[in-house]
This record gives sequence, structure tokens and C-alpha cells, in this order.
Amino acid sequence: MQVGNFTLDKRQVDAIKACRDEFQKGHKSILIVAPTGCGKTVIAAGLADLISKKEKKVGIIMSGRQLVFQTHDTLVDAQIPVTVLMSDSGHQFDPDASVAVISKETLEARRKSSLNLQGWKPDIWIVDEADVCISSKWQELFDLAPLKIGMTATPCDGKGKGLGHLYDGMVNVASYSELIANKRLVRVPVGKVFSPYRPELSEIGSTAGDYSTKPLSQRMNSDELVGDIVQEWIKHGEGRPTLVCCVDKAHTVHVCEEFNRAGIPAEFVIDSTDQNEREEIFAKTRNGSNKVIVNCATLTRGFDFPELGCLILAKPTKRVRTYLQMAGRVLRAHRSKQDAIIIDHAGAVWEHDWPTLDRDWSLDTNSTVESRQKLDPASKERPERFCPRCTAVWNNGKECPSCGYAKSVKGQKARMADGRLVAVTPKAVKNAKTSPVDLQKDWTSTLYQFGSSNRRYSQAATVFKNKHGKWPDQAQVEPVCDAGKRHMKIADFWPKYDRKRKCVS
Repeated sequence: MQVGNFTLDKRQVDAIKACRDEFQKGHKSILIVAPTGCGKTVIAAGLADLISKKEKKVGIIMSGRQLVFQTHDTLVDAQIPVTVLMSDSGHQFDPDASVAVISKETLEARRKSSLNLQGWKPDIWIVDEADVCISSKWQELFDLAPLKIGMTATPCDGKGKGLGHLYDGMVNVASYSELIANKRLVRVPVGKVFSPYRPELSEIGSTAGDYSTKPLSQRMNSDELVGDIVQEWIKHGEGRPTLVCCVDKAHTVHVCEEFNRAGIPAEFVIDSTDQNEREEIFAKTRNGSNKVIVNCATLTRGFDFPELGCLILAKPTKRVRTYLQMAGRVLRAHRSKQDAIIIDHAGAVWEHDWPTLDRDWSLDTNSTVESRQKLDPASKERPERFCPRCTAVWNNGKECPSCGYAKSVKGQKARMADGRLVAVTPKAVKNAKTSPVDLQKDWTSTLYQFGSSNRRYSQAATVFKNKHGKWPDQAQVEPVCDAGKRHMKIADFWPKYDRKRKCVS
């Protein structure tokens, strides 16, 4: 299938056919799951081309100026006549055009103001980054058209649950393993994820299902942590175009300043950075005069820069979709790289597992992707520990795959959550290989410890997983709770728990 300058591959053509089949079954809203590297925008162009040829109007809607410009440019390359509705974009909106790229914010403002849309109304929506387009305001806009196609790499809400309340059909384009095998994506090999810090975040509250930004920024924006970001990059990422994902604007600016103070050219991009300045920064990064791009919530999804070979995660998140979107920025294949490096200051790989793991996506609104995932304990890609010398995440084997460090029989050094080096005792080494009885004792003790401070089941479960490499239900310990109740206080989840004295089974 040819669309302008693009020749769609078999997966892209199959996705378009499968979407058509779903509509023929009577479905009105189809969710296309297209991981990084599938050519999601090219699929959207193919759909728009076919639909517009049937004299139907297509609205491709999204939030974010970068995505609007990227989508417009792709449609132009596909030789599809297109108009743009976005304020200060340099484009004049044509309500008679068959295909329109729409900024959600501009469309909302136009509908609420006296500005006339001149009768423009789509016959079908194509929704980019559909996993974040789920609020009631989004649904009001979607009501303008009878049909809807959502597109995303991460088809879940902020809690990891499926989007079946918004979509009645789903099309999977490809898995990570398939795209890596076909060289559309690069691997993040064992030994190429470095975990210099696993920040202690148990006291950080939540807002809308993720860490509260202000206290998280204060925790991650200390001179010690920011300085370490630069030093770890010098050790592991130097020579690779790099993207840093930060918590907020203050954190972004601070990290950028520290790179420049160390003599490493760095630029930052935030929501107020205009398009001309962004393009200049990208061009400088491509020609090597800029080494590092620092951002917060601006270039973390839908941003296409395949030359990026190193990602620094300085933004902890409870949301698997946010983690995967950030990681996806460095997974695209490019002739300049063979693989990707992730320097994880956020503890994300321990919280959400390997970035290229094939996950069990579903429209099911009653379970999370984490609860559906059945991990093989022997998986070579499952994070188990990290090297005390170079901080590489390390799985099986006696030697670190990154620096060759080998465990000694005697006491050794290991980096702990706050970044300090402490001695590992023989008792700690022995406890690393625990029997089912030991696992049960440790789980009971962990529940008691966290329950005594009135904390949540999810916090205790995360500590247990970080220590043993498996969740409590995978370790077959008791008691465990359903995925939807993981954020309950331990005293509420376990009625037989006695905070004042002991835990009883």
C-alpha cells in the first residue's frame, strides 16, 4: 500500500484492514495498539487517506504542539491535503478540507468563544496518544463524530487498567520482540541499564495516581542527585545523544545548568519553548554541537528523534504508561546505534520491569497490566540486582555484563537506596537465597513494619519485590490482595493485623 512517499509495510496494512473489520462488526470506537517503531503516524495517514477518499471528513486530534507539527509534516509527506487548527501555528484553518490536524486546546477554545468553526464537523476522529485522552472534556469533543479510532503505545489509564469503557474493539499491531527482531527497534541489553539510585519515595504523596510533583521535585532536585546525574552520564552515556526526563521546570533547568557547568553542552525544552528554538536545539544535537536535551513532560511521548541513544530517567513515576513512553524515546532504530542505554535514577526499572517486555494489553477495566503479566522467574531480561561497581542492572551470571565485576565470597560493597555504600554482611548474602519459609517470614515482617507506620500494602509489596525480585503473589506468600486493592492501608486490607502488638495469620 502506497501513501504518498510512504510504502506501508505488512503490519501497517494489516492494522488498517483489522480496524476496518472491527467497524464492520458494528464497533464504533477502535483502539489501535502501536508500540514505538510501528509507524503510528503513518498508519494514521493511511487511514485518513482511505477515509477521505470516501468523501468523509477526518479529524486527527491530539494535545501538544510538537505532536501537531510532527503529524502535519507526515501527512504532507504522504501527499494528503491537510489543514491545521492550532493557535499561533502559522496555518489558516480550512473548514472544507477533508483531513484536519486538530489541537485539542484550540478546538476547546474555539467552541467556547465567539470564533466560528464555520460548520466544521468530523465524520470520524483519529485520536493520537489515546491513553491520555480520557477525561470528560475529551469525551465532549469526541461526541462531535459518530466513529473514533484511538492510537497509543500504552493502552491503559493512569492506574494501568484497560480502556474498555471508552473503546469497544482493539487492534494489536506488533510486540516489542517482533519490532526488535525486524530491526525497527533496538534492544536495551542486560548490562546497559544503570541504576545508580533507587530513591526512597515512601513519604511522597500522590496526585491523580502519580507522585505529587512539588515534593517529588524537592526530593529529586538536590545538588547531590543532580550532580550524580552528570557523573553517571560521563561514565556510561557520553558519546550518545541523550534525553533527560525530569520532574518539573525547576528540576529541568537545574539539571541542564549542571551539565553545562561540567563543560557538557546541554539545552532544555519545556512547554513554553517555541518551535523554532526547539528545531534549532534538535539540529544542534544531530550535528553534535549539543550533547544533552533536558525536558519535563514535553518530549516524553510521541517525540520522534531516532538518533537518541541514551535516556536518563530522573522522574520517578507510579504509572507504567509514563515509564514506557519515556523509555520509547531511545528505542527507535537508527544507523548510528546498535542498542540503547538507560540510566535510571528513578528506580523505574525495578518498579515497572524491563522497558521492552511484551506486556499483556487488554480492554479489561477491572485488572491492571501489571496484575495480568505473568513473568518467567528465569527471564534473562528481568531485573534482579545491580552491580556495586558500575551500577548496571544485572541478572543471572557470576560476572557483571557491563564491567566484568565478579562477586567475592567475602563482604562486598553495594549501593543502597539513598546512594551511600554500605557493607553487605554474610547474613545478607545468605538471605538473598530464601526458602519459601524464609520468604513468608520476611513478608509477614514487612507487613508488620509498614503497618506499624500506617502505610499501604503497595509500599510493602514494592519493598518485598525489590528485595526478592518477585511480587508477593508470585512468591506464593500470604496474605496478598487483588491488584485493585493494592493501595489500601495494611490495617484495612488485613483485618487480623494488630498494629500494636503483632501480625497474626
